[in-house]
Amino acid sequence: LWGRSILFWAYPFYLPAARFSWVPREGSEISLWLYQGWATVNDVNTTPGGLLYVQHQLLSRHVTVGATLTASNERVVRWGFRGLLDVWGRIEWRRFMVQAEVSGGFDLVPEAAGSSTRLASAWTAESLLLRWKFHPRFSLAIRGDLLYEQASPGQAIFVSAGSQGGWITSLVTGCRWEPLDGLALYWDVLRWDRVHDRESSLKSDRLTSLLGATIWFND
Repeated sequence: LWGRSILFWAYPFYLPAARFSWVPREGSEISLWLYQGWATVNDVNTTPGGLLYVQHQLLSRHVTVGATLTASNERVVRWGFRGLLDVWGRIEWRRFMVQAEVSGGFDLVPEAAGSSTRLASAWTAESLLLRWKFHPRFSLAIRGDLLYEQASPGQAIFVSAGSQGGWITSLVTGCRWEPLDGLALYWDVLRWDRVHDRESSLKSDRLTSLLGATIWFND
């Protein structure tokens, strides 16, 4: 799929990093990242963050599981802390693939009058992806995402800034076609549905169509 999952909003946006990786065998990996920046390249926060990534294949490589743990300060103020745990699993059988993902995190900010911290935001998110590759060069996929955030007034990351809690959902359907070796074309249709406040029925629906292409070169 070309459209990005809303779960990726829980990750640092900009990741220039020093990366240390160990691959014990093909399909498995353990890596540690030291990175800088959550939102933009000119992030005013100078505190580096850390990311631990683990991936492992099971059952003759038909099942892959992975997890990511991040720890950083992503606020413009000092002494803040943001943590995130993301766990996913993927099953591949013949032409079918199912992938499930669960993510959760929290954000602490310092009190204005001292160095003690308080919980600014906490969130959890889930995603389910199904893919059918009925031809070696053509596949169809559908993905559903769900994210819920509970936040202090004015401290929300995902829902509207004035809300103290709300849902964000998305549904993406798309296709992928490889007309040539080294070229893949994508067409996605994305439906966003954001509930700004858990106590109200106010919603903001959006339908987006995305076209994209990727090109790669083989030795």
